[in-house]
Amino acid sequence: GITNRMHLRLLRITVALVAIVIFLFGIVYKPAQSLLDYINLTGTMMLGAGILIIGGLYWKRASTAGAYAAVVFCVVIPLMNIVYNYFASDEKKIPAQYFGLGAIVSAILAYILFSLLIPNRNKEQKGADIND
Repeated sequence: GITNRMHLRLLRITVALVAIVIFLFGIVYKPAQSLLDYINLTGTMMLGAGILIIGGLYWKRASTAGAYAAVVFCVVIPLMNIVYNYFASDEKKIPAQYFGLGAIVSAILAYILFSLLIPNRNKEQKGADIND
């Protein structure tokens, strides 16, 4: 199994990697939309972390599978918006807010569904001190 110290280290590395990905995304991405849409999309991607934190801290049935599902939805749906609007004509473009809301709702539902369908096996580590 994974120790609490290693878990904390992996969490810190993951947060750093997410920050690097957003930074590189900001450098490479050429907005075909307004700046507000860009902020909405990147904010939606980062909201996945908030869903994980809230669910992981306050819901006893939260699982790793649910966490991964939420992250995937919070990243893939905004990317779909970018790809769709890149190829769509001006009158058929969909505002980022709709994809953002869809990503948030889908991520929360996926988090719940996957956590219930694929629970963690090692429940004895729940509540252990993270500084051990």
